[in-house]
Amino acid sequence: MKTNLDQALIWQMARQFRGAYVVVRDDLPVDKCTNPNNAWEANKNRCLDILAWYPKKVSQTLGGNKDMEALWTDWNMDKLGTLRNAVECWENNNGHIGKTGIREGSWASKTPPPCFFAMPVLKGNYSDVSKGSIWMAGNFPGQEGQAGLL
Repeated sequence: MKTNLDQALIWQMARQFRGAYVVVRDDLPVDKCTNPNNAWEANKNRCLDILAWYPKKVSQTLGGNKDMEALWTDWNMDKLGTLRNAVECWENNNGHIGKTGIREGSWASKTPPPCFFAMPVLKGNYSDVSKGSIWMAGNFPGQEGQAGLL
């Protein structure tokens, strides 16, 4: 579990200091879900990605974060498992970051508990991937009434 704690710490540092967030794309086919930060969630037929505000200004969103790629290699994080943990937490908490429930017995588990890698999640299609501009989907928790907005 120490490895999981180290990973959770670096994940939350990315969230807090880089403004990292997960992006769900159901418009992208599996053969296009190939960016080093992408993971294909086969059971839901969608591509998961991670972006960050750099710096935290709406006008300067940066897509394709090279430093985020280090999470998967240098920190030995399971890309699909980590991104899925964040997305499921968001979906199960009505578009909000949920609380992590760690109990004494969970420290020995290699599987992180729900919301262990929680962060904001958006669903949509890229308008301009170099800027991280996303056309929002309206059928996703926390995005109700935002369909088609940029």
